[in-house]
Amino acid sequence: MNLRQSAILYLHRIQTINHNLKYGDITDKIIGAAFEVHTFLGNGFQEVIYQQGLALELSRAGLTFAREVEQDIFYKEAPEPKSAKNEEKPSFEEKTRFLCTIS
Repeated sequence: MNLRQSAILYLHRIQTINHNLKYGDITDKIIGAAFEVHTFLGNGFQEVIYQQGLALELSRAGLTFAREVEQDIFYKEAPEPKSAKNEEKPSFEEKTRFLCTIS
């Protein structure tokens, strides 16, 4: 079984699981976009290359998103939020419900 066949089988399993999730339709699109990028590019490129590919695939899937969004992080009773440093920012934020990071 090649990588593409494995990805299709995995996506089928995920879609069965995601069917019961509140945002399963969006989850399917995000996972499908990530698999498409990885299937096309394979391993070994810098993160920014995968980000560019994922941005294209998320757009094609009809998702509205933002890249490298700064987030305030609150921890228990800490008086002030810590701002995420550039390397700790999520790679993508789907405008209404999801944060994704590429690592």
